[in-house]
Amino acid sequence: MKVMKIGRNDCGKTETKIKGQRLEQGTSSIAFHSKLHNHEFQRFRYQTRLSGDLKDGDCFLIINNITREDAGPYYFRIEFDSSNSYSYYPATELHVSVGLSHEWKGDTPREVTAQEGSCVQIPCHYSYPSELANQPRDGVWFNIMQRHSFIAFHSKDHNHELPRFCHQTQLSGGLKDGNCSLVIKKITREDAGSYFFRIEFDSKNRYNYYPVTQLHVSAELSQEWKSNTPREVTTQEGSCVQIPCHHSYPSCLENQPRVGIWFSTGKHIHGAPIAFHPKDHNQELPQFRHRTWLSGDLKDGDCSLIINNVRREDAGPYFFRIEFDSKNRYNYYPVTQLHVSDFTDKPTIFPAEIIAGKRVDVSCTFTTTCNGTAAPVLTWDIPTDIPGSVSNTVTQHGVTLTYTSVLTLIPSLKHHGQTLSCRVRYPSVSSERTLILTVQSAASNEWKAGLLGAGICLSVGLSGLFIFKCVRKRSSTGRSHSVQAERVGSYSAGEQSDWSWKKDEMYLEMKPNCVVNPYTDVDLYKSCVFADDPVYVNL
Repeated sequence: MKVMKIGRNDCGKTETKIKGQRLEQGTSSIAFHSKLHNHEFQRFRYQTRLSGDLKDGDCFLIINNITREDAGPYYFRIEFDSSNSYSYYPATELHVSVGLSHEWKGDTPREVTAQEGSCVQIPCHYSYPSELANQPRDGVWFNIMQRHSFIAFHSKDHNHELPRFCHQTQLSGGLKDGNCSLVIKKITREDAGSYFFRIEFDSKNRYNYYPVTQLHVSAELSQEWKSNTPREVTTQEGSCVQIPCHHSYPSCLENQPRVGIWFSTGKHIHGAPIAFHPKDHNQELPQFRHRTWLSGDLKDGDCSLIINNVRREDAGPYFFRIEFDSKNRYNYYPVTQLHVSDFTDKPTIFPAEIIAGKRVDVSCTFTTTCNGTAAPVLTWDIPTDIPGSVSNTVTQHGVTLTYTSVLTLIPSLKHHGQTLSCRVRYPSVSSERTLILTVQSAASNEWKAGLLGAGICLSVGLSGLFIFKCVRKRSSTGRSHSVQAERVGSYSAGEQSDWSWKKDEMYLEMKPNCVVNPYTDVDLYKSCVFADDPVYVNL
């Protein structure tokens, strides 16, 4: 099948009637007549037309559904009246190849595998003759069973579809863009089989695209439906809580609208209590109404639930459910158990050195992992006669939110011993942290600084003196050992005996300063006493 366009662009400017004629064995048969289609040769009737307007000089001929017998010479004739007509030559020779037109092409896989319960997309792209680009068309998918073809999808009339495919199939793209991909939702085992696509422009221009695609359905349930939620979450009464949730779903549903619902029960049954519904809050239990919402975007896989102003009765199991349509919906398990305890969290105060008459910044922080609408508020309780100002900021690191309040004040000595309190408030609960002011005088602070400097200088000086004396003693002792050794070597036996007495006497004389044994290799000053000049240094 093919659509052929032949003709000229220099036709007459005023139309009365025109003919496109084909020469057959020396005679001419009319292939197209602009006024009288009955004059057309039988097999050309309703198969030929002009592509443009004769007034614009366009006399191109279009032949639909080309066959081999259409091959041959064609020429154009313009007729204004009986005396003003003209045949345009040379004739155009039309050749028709034996094979089908390469303009009818399809690109589909030979095999596709899906898991039961998921949805699947059979990729399909097709082309067709350019002359049909602006023509209306219908796309039809067939499922082959027992050598018979049944309609799985019809773009114009769903009543033609096999009952089990009704409302279960759709195209993922636009036929005009050449996208004929088929989506089958909620796959069952009986959906396995062969599929092929067919395009229909009119009764003469329609085409089946082969080869067929074999769809395999595995017995296991789809693993594309997955979620990541904790088994337990603990929160405190009056605060807000976030139940983390991330989910996945079959990729063929990526562009489909969806609804995410949270249930406050252990399993899904008809009439199960709903904690959050994005489209109809009237379906939510009264206790949750206007207190629950999703923290992220379902399209990004974020299904985390936030409960504001937590109550004791909120404790219990929760699970998430996604709904694309009546057939593609899924409950994500296991459930998350929510525990609610008393509110015991307190803010943290970071103390600073407080000097009378000088400006000081005191910081108070409170951290939470829940970004609720009723955020915690930090306030200060301070003596009324202390001038001050407050600045508040919020920072986020990952899922942790840090609320910071900085109190700037200038205290005096009379405020010593008084208290500052930082309070965190939720709509129904609060707690506080108290700081007792320790105010120092400016003079006291200067005296402490001077004393500290003097102590440092004294420590450094004494350390240097100690090191100097030790080094000096060791040097002098070494020289005396050398002299003594020389003298012992030069004395006679009697003299040596006398020297031994002197040696002991010298040893005794040295004892008051330092107990040193000159005849050993160990540290000479290990037992030094230095009793005459005691020095105590903290090194």
